[in-house]
Amino acid sequence: MKARNLAEQGELGAEEEFRAAIDRNPSQTQVRLALADFYLAKSRYQDALAACLQELELDLYSNAAKLRLGHIYLELRDPQKGLAYLQEGLKGIPEDANAHADLARVYELLDQPEQAVGEYLRALKLDSTLNRVHYVLARIYRQLGKQDLARSEQAVFRENEAREQREQVESFQQLKRIPDLGRVVH
Repeated sequence: MKARNLAEQGELGAEEEFRAAIDRNPSQTQVRLALADFYLAKSRYQDALAACLQELELDLYSNAAKLRLGHIYLELRDPQKGLAYLQEGLKGIPEDANAHADLARVYELLDQPEQAVGEYLRALKLDSTLNRVHYVLARIYRQLGKQDLARSEQAVFRENEAREQREQVESFQQLKRIPDLGRVVH
């Protein structure tokens, strides 16, 4: 789809292409979700919200729309509205690690730290690369008075950060070693 390509490349005209696709086929699902993702990338939460609600009108069972709505309400700092959408969407897509992390953040905002910990642990089980979750868990464990767990999570976070930094340096060094094939030698 042209609109997705434009959006991924950061080109102007992506929004117009999404709108044109919707106008051509108003009952087509998924286009509004792609438009919502475009808006989310630009922090246009109200527009993303409207696009997801329209998607949900077309497909009441769209778990993807429900998860996005939960995320949007989280971004809008309305955890109570986000909670229901995230819980419902996760019933259909239980393997979405980011949605579990969003649900955990909702529980944090609702001052339910034990539930938040459970969801953060589920997110990590599904995607161990979510290093920021270790940092958040360390903070929550400190708040709960679980210092040993907090230290353990902080150590995992630091170790992962150091590894990622080493990998970036190594990758950069490898790039520096690649000869410039575009250069003309006389």
